[in-house]
Amino acid sequence: MVTMARIARTVLTNVDPAIKIIGPNITLGGLPWLEKFIQAGGPPPDIVSFHDYPTARPENSLPAIVGLRDMLSHYPQWCSLPIWCTEGAAGAGTNDLQNMGIAARAFLFWWTQNVLNWDWHTWDISEGRVGGITNAQAPLSVNPPSETPAPGGIAYSNAADWLVGAQMTDKTIDPNGTWVVTLQRLGFPAARVLWNPDRTTNFSIPAEWNVYEQRDLSNNVTSLIGVSNVNVGVAPVILDSVPFLAISLDTNDSNVTVAWPAPAYGFSFYSTTNLAPAVWRPVANVVTNQNGTLQVSLPLDNGVGFFRLSSP
Repeated sequence: MVTMARIARTVLTNVDPAIKIIGPNITLGGLPWLEKFIQAGGPPPDIVSFHDYPTARPENSLPAIVGLRDMLSHYPQWCSLPIWCTEGAAGAGTNDLQNMGIAARAFLFWWTQNVLNWDWHTWDISEGRVGGITNAQAPLSVNPPSETPAPGGIAYSNAADWLVGAQMTDKTIDPNGTWVVTLQRLGFPAARVLWNPDRTTNFSIPAEWNVYEQRDLSNNVTSLIGVSNVNVGVAPVILDSVPFLAISLDTNDSNVTVAWPAPAYGFSFYSTTNLAPAVWRPVANVVTNQNGTLQVSLPLDNGVGFFRLSSP
């Protein structure tokens, strides 16, 4: 393996000097093998790779990732390399809500551990067979496999909407076992994702968070105006300081509709054509209320547009 890895690096970097090489894919039970590979002179990759199939409580993998980092810490050329999980899936729960929480928490948990990539294996295993065990994996697709997602797949999609483009700036676990992850997104106040892997508990919202609404993994929106406490359980929720914007293409393909939940007191709608630097200007188009949803229709053209709500 050491010989093949050396040859592979030489050949691949000759083809593309900027190529990124991933190290041997081990399970987290394979740390002794990886250490032998390192000690035998295995060339350091650009990315350390492992596989992990956590239980229905993804947070239980914490000792394993701590063990991986501890082993790598003894080898200077390996200790600071980024870590990816190139294959894994969390165990199934006993109901849809649990599976939604498991699917989202798997990605959230690994991000809290600075694992920069975590690849779910696999979308279309509706039985969830892993290692010969049926129903071991939280399902993302329906049975039989199709493009229609199961509840876990819907949770995966909505959790991705929360996380893509964000930075995780803080993470804590309170005395009740509630995980709190702070997300920062360009140009917006911080948002917090909360969950408790073991129980449903009441969480007191710090006043300085200044939160506006709560969204769950089904994208249901709950106003938090005047609310000081929320229930938190196995399915993560996001507490946001601004209403959630949704963009859709009109049926005639000539306009786009930007919508957000009413009443949105104190918020105004702005747009810009550039984020670096951003010059936000009020949108003059009329905002209408359609069955509790505020929306504005904008012409579809070839230009680039970015939108935000801001208060004031």
